[in-house]
Amino acid sequence: MIHLRPDCLVFELTTGEKVPCSAEEMAFELVVGPNQELDPEILRNAAAAVLHYFRSELGQTDVSVKEFTAALRRALSGLGFDVKEGEISPSPSLQTTSPHGEVDLASLEKSAGGGGELEFFQSLRADLLHRLQSSPEMIVYRGLRPCAKGLCAARRWSDRCQEVSDQIVEYLRACLRAQTPASQCVICVY
Repeated sequence: MIHLRPDCLVFELTTGEKVPCSAEEMAFELVVGPNQELDPEILRNAAAAVLHYFRSELGQTDVSVKEFTAALRRALSGLGFDVKEGEISPSPSLQTTSPHGEVDLASLEKSAGGGGELEFFQSLRADLLHRLQSSPEMIVYRGLRPCAKGLCAARRWSDRCQEVSDQIVEYLRACLRAQTPASQCVICVY
């Protein structure tokens, strides 16, 4: 039995044929056209999120191109892009300067002072609760890696940094579930 690479899915084409392919490669194949101005890093992150969704959340390795495309569209729409057939452009309604726009985790970590992880997680929870009061559709937390490195006082990425990074994401999920069990709010962490 041949094992599938961790960054791949088995895509079922419209012809019924099944082809293993990297989620990132498939995303670039589906989205990038001659007039696209989409940042490749955004597309890589969206493809990674969709891959995680199918592999970890749903436990699937086989997926139709149509299902993958729909999930990729949802991910990109959640990041503020208008997704139409063959066209992706920044949404005019995306407001990154709003009080519910992006939050820099590294800045939040630095503003927590010398309290370390305990003070950071308290500040993070307070920030999330404050933002949830106005029932936003999406809250974006960026700077996960620099934040985790800062909390670990590390210059280079290590296993401990990865543990802290995972703890931050899980903590945000737990806080969101505890506060808004039926909410439609999406948290994007990168």
